[in-house]
Amino acid sequence: MELFPYKQYNIPADTPPENAFPVRYTLYLPIIEIRLRKNSNATKDTAVLIDSGATHCIFSDKLATILGIGNITNGLLKKINTAGSGSVDAYFFDIYLEIKNITVSCYAGFIKGSFPLASGVLGGYDFLNSLRVALNSPAGEIEIG
Repeated sequence: MELFPYKQYNIPADTPPENAFPVRYTLYLPIIEIRLRKNSNATKDTAVLIDSGATHCIFSDKLATILGIGNITNGLLKKINTAGSGSVDAYFFDIYLEIKNITVSCYAGFIKGSFPLASGVLGGYDFLNSLRVALNSPAGEIEIG
């Protein structure tokens, strides 16, 4: 079992015309550092968001380049629905997730572009359905294993 702390993010106050949150506030999010590996290529530690609402593990195309994947459109295509009514094209490859001392085989998607707070999301397929993951927000702890 591996233990991780939640990551702290300070969110600035809204500036007009936005006004829903006029005061700066702090969020704690289930973001952990992992490595992705494909064959002999591996990323450095990279921040990813654990997203219990995501169906798949999805990462930015920058990580695909590090893994030696090359053109991500050579992968198998799946349209992934996003929050709201949009979708994004994800291209899937077999990789490994290295989470401290845990290694998990993962059929992961890569998208063109990036994510706002992390390099990707860890979702249900091959992550949440493969490992015990406990998000303890009040304690600020994430248990994986």
